[in-house]
Amino acid sequence: MQKGYRLAKKQKINLISFILGLFLCTILCIGTIAVNARCNELTVEINDLSRNLTYNRNEVTNLESKITYLSRREHIERIAKEKLELVGAILEPMEIVLTD
Repeated sequence: MQKGYRLAKKQKINLISFILGLFLCTILCIGTIAVNARCNELTVEINDLSRNLTYNRNEVTNLESKITYLSRREHIERIAKEKLELVGAILEPMEIVLTD
């Protein structure tokens, strides 16, 4: 009778161990899936930020090009005005001579 009792007790312990092991494996799998899902979310967020960074870099490059273009244009306009003033300064004495 003792032997049957010990066998039944051992089977209960084995069943409890199996259920606890199954529960722990389930928790581990759920945790792994949750971590994987979070990693996927972070990957998507990183990709979005990378796209935004690339877009902003392109915008900065475009703005730098426009600034360079405007700076050159202003420089050319300034030189042209100076040349026109020089031509005007040369023409004024000629007008004075012609009118006298």
